Amino acid sequence: NAIFKLNPILTVDIGNDVNAGEVVAMQGGIVYGGINTNNKSSYDIDTAITLVAYAKGDNEFLGWTGCTAVSNTEGQACSVSLSDSKTVVAKFAPKPTLTINKLGTGSGRVVANGLDCGATCATKYFTDQKVILTVIPNANSRFDGWVKDVACTNKNVCSVIMGGTMSVTAKFNLR
Repeated sequence: NAIFKLNPILTVDIGNDVNAGEVVAMQGGIVYGGINTNNKSSYDIDTAITLVAYAKGDNEFLGWTGCTAVSNTEGQACSVSLSDSKTVVAKFAPKPTLTINKLGTGSGRVVANGLDCGATCATKYFTDQKVILTVIPNANSRFDGWVKDVACTNKNVCSVIMGGTMSVTAKFNLR
């Protein structure tokens, strides 16, 4: 008597926002996400698959569930051995925004990791990224501190860890 077993199905779940990122199977180049809304593929039994996640736009890749192993080749590699059907989840999310505001009678700049704020500015950073804010008062102004509760290392330098979208305010007054 012959015993037949159906080929396992790999389901790749990338969440509801198909524009947040995509996953590419290194074996066969199948792309999950984006315009491919059918995120299921059949493979031969015991096939080893490597999936790589790529965030798009202002999104970031946060991690995997359902992988046999995870490696950091591109920061996002997931290995799956398909003896049976499996579901793998790739989690993408928007990068948190850091907004810098200024108030007071004076003026100055706030600079950080590729950011140079004049009046008000906002930029996106990766979750858990350390951002070091440095204030530079204009010649006729002085820096009078940070208004929001932020862990500052000294008066003119402030360090924040991007745990989510946040806002900080620098206070400048005339001399």
